[in-house]
Amino acid sequence: MVYQWKPSRVPEQSSTFDTKEFLGYTAKANQHKAWDDVLRRVPAPGKQKAFNVKTMKMGPLKTLNPLTFYELKEKRRPLIKCTEWINHRAIPALKNARLIVEPSGGPRGFL
Repeated sequence: MVYQWKPSRVPEQSSTFDTKEFLGYTAKANQHKAWDDVLRRVPAPGKQKAFNVKTMKMGPLKTLNPLTFYELKEKRRPLIKCTEWINHRAIPALKNARLIVEPSGGPRGFL
């Protein structure tokens, strides 16, 4: 997985939009650059799966270089989903940098 910033439409205008969750408030000035600076420092999980020619299936990697896979009964480290990276690493980093500030009176709108 790799973090990269790219411009996008308003989420509600997307045909795949589902829901929106209030996270807090952020300052408008320099928002994109400040967020990008913080998020580039949050380590994203590297490549976690590859095609295993031995099993002819996609499988979790043990190491990338050299490319090795787990054996059948071998204990594996858990794979990290994009949403887990966002919820457990990216959002806390933005809050620690005070780029997302929670209101004292509770949610009144959306970020």
